[in-house]
Amino acid sequence: MSKQSLVITLVFAIAVFGIGFVAWDTATEPWGVKPGGGGQADFVDGFTVNESGFYFDGKVKVTLYGLDARFEHVMLCTYDDQQRVINATDLGTFSMNRSTGDEGGSVSATVHSDRVPTYILIYHPKFESYPDFGSTLYVRDTEAGWYRPTNPTSVAGFEYPPTEMIGVCR
Repeated sequence: MSKQSLVITLVFAIAVFGIGFVAWDTATEPWGVKPGGGGQADFVDGFTVNESGFYFDGKVKVTLYGLDARFEHVMLCTYDDQQRVINATDLGTFSMNRSTGDEGGSVSATVHSDRVPTYILIYHPKFESYPDFGSTLYVRDTEAGWYRPTNPTSVAGFEYPPTEMIGVCR
């Protein structure tokens, strides 16, 4: 093989491999979320429910991958079986800034309710404007006595999104 053919083959191989690597690297992040919109809002620490009510003393985290965003008045909403609000707690503001590498934040919160909720949701109306954002609705299984995390749009009888108003549980 001539020196010129070897150089052309090497340049071609590097170009193909480099394009393939860049395409693979930008297609999905290691956690399987497409950059530019995936994320989630969820509990970092668990919550407690017993016959005395609902207790949460811990952190809530909101994460958005690959975008800048600011969510003011993110709400922790608890509902009864008729989707009436039991408790509405304003968790504050969560900011994401991709230029600084800040993809989310967590806040500490303490919530207590004497009533046991059927549904528990961390919510902000702007969550729905980002593709692949994963809101989690916790649905109480009364027979088992625990909560099942699920996609809020898949629960029959649960109106989701619950409101378009910021800082409100409805």
